[in-house]
Amino acid sequence: MANAASGPLRIRRDVWKLPPGDTTLEWYGKAVTELQTRPISDPTSWRYQAAIHDYNTATDPFRSPNDRLPANRAQFWRQCQHGCSYFLPWHRAYLFFFEQIVAAAVVKLGGPAGWTLPYWNYSDDKNPRARELPPAFYRGADNPLRVEQRAPGANDGEAVAGDEDVSLNCLRVDHVYFGADDGAGGGFGGAPGNPFHNGTRPGGLELTPHGSMHVAVGGTGNNAGWMSSFDTAALDPIFWLHHANIDRLWEVWLRRDPEHTNPNDPRWRGQSFRFHDADGAVVTMNPGQVLDTTAAPLSYRYEDVSDPFAPGV
Repeated sequence: MANAASGPLRIRRDVWKLPPGDTTLEWYGKAVTELQTRPISDPTSWRYQAAIHDYNTATDPFRSPNDRLPANRAQFWRQCQHGCSYFLPWHRAYLFFFEQIVAAAVVKLGGPAGWTLPYWNYSDDKNPRARELPPAFYRGADNPLRVEQRAPGANDGEAVAGDEDVSLNCLRVDHVYFGADDGAGGGFGGAPGNPFHNGTRPGGLELTPHGSMHVAVGGTGNNAGWMSSFDTAALDPIFWLHHANIDRLWEVWLRRDPEHTNPNDPRWRGQSFRFHDADGAVVTMNPGQVLDTTAAPLSYRYEDVSDPFAPGV
């Protein structure tokens, strides 16, 4: 069982629907700055948290001769699950502990308790600006939420994605979580098998809009930005809101059709992964512990998990 604190049910809200005067992103920026002051050896630092996803010294934009990399980093870094059925539960746990770390930093800085990660719903066809980066991620001098390493126009308020990038077709056509064992496909959540840092059988959601939006924000070519690569993606503050939306879409998929269910395979449910909590302590979590977001230890729900399609579509 993960040694994680639980509490009142928190609500992860749509970043585009935060009310005027809301300070969620203001405190996020302050916490990002705080985490960036911590050395890479600190499990609660910005760089360490990003390295959990992936890390390459050669491509680390913040590398320094003064860096002291953790001796046990092989146990915790480069652990992101892709191209396999652990993609969704691993990233859910990853976001949960990151959210704890940010919330603790907010309190340390004098902010309110209970900070909660918003999500970026770029597929919202009712919002004409949904495919733009939220302005808090590029406006203002010395903005900790802005990074220059993004696709052209992203930091100018231009739409970063096309229809194909934000498609939610996976919610309609992928009726099973596990894909086929023959390598033909990954279903909704990825093909069964062992954990993979970079597997070859992703689920439909991992492909689109997950992968497509990573590239849409990061760009392509020789000057591709941080979001386009595993080893730098989590250095961009928008990464975490993007993945909160992917996590939300898992809930949408489950709710829109009674045939959509999570795997009952005890091996899948019991597979253990290691993270760090807000104190930097080592904690473990398995898929079976994260299937109900409203239960402890997660204790959160999303503002909107309604079906984005008309009935029968």
